Amino acid sequence: AVKSLLQRARELAVQAANTPTGADGRQAIAFELEQLSEELFSRANGTALTGEPLFAGLSSGAAFTRDAAGNVTYIGTPTSGVVPVAPGTAIERGLPGNEVFEFDLGGTPSSAFAVLSGLAAALNGGSPDPAGAALAAIDGIDAALDTANRAQTILGTRLAWVEQVQQQQGTRSIELAERRSRVGDTDIAEAIARLQQSLTALEASQAAFARISSLSLFNALR
Repeated sequence: AVKSLLQRARELAVQAANTPTGADGRQAIAFELEQLSEELFSRANGTALTGEPLFAGLSSGAAFTRDAAGNVTYIGTPTSGVVPVAPGTAIERGLPGNEVFEFDLGGTPSSAFAVLSGLAAALNGGSPDPAGAALAAIDGIDAALDTANRAQTILGTRLAWVEQVQQQQGTRSIELAERRSRVGDTDIAEAIARLQQSLTALEASQAAFARISSLSLFNALR
């Protein structure tokens, strides 16, 4: 959803930069850009199936806030924390919003929100050269798309890794069952086997949680 919003914004920027249009046409494009920016802000503050914020890091609140002037600021934590998925193995549970929506543009900190709102303002009469402003905004939108693509690649890699861990956990469960059948019926063996099975189930559930968290983020960026 994030990438599709940015791709539509790019189409509008190209239209504003290359297609002759009057004030009414520019205002119509600006209005749609404002709607896209609003939807992007909503997505950035979205939650996973578990109810946790997708992009706020370790914070339980919103990832981004917006002041009266329309400036958007990241208020989540700089890291997302980790989830243990196997003994001695953990994976980052997500990506903080500043790594998904913010970037450097020509050495200056910027964000997808700033680029879209800035272009909308320029097309609404805030620039003496709206076509030039639209052309410049294309670079910003491309940077936003590159950042979103990079985030999606990172999450896709993590998903593949978690799935591999889950497969390994399944193999370990089978081996554990076979081993249990060989140790006899002594109480201590039964207790140890049950303990190991419980630990295996716990590790598998943690891996599943990590996968669900990453999958929610991955889908949110599409």
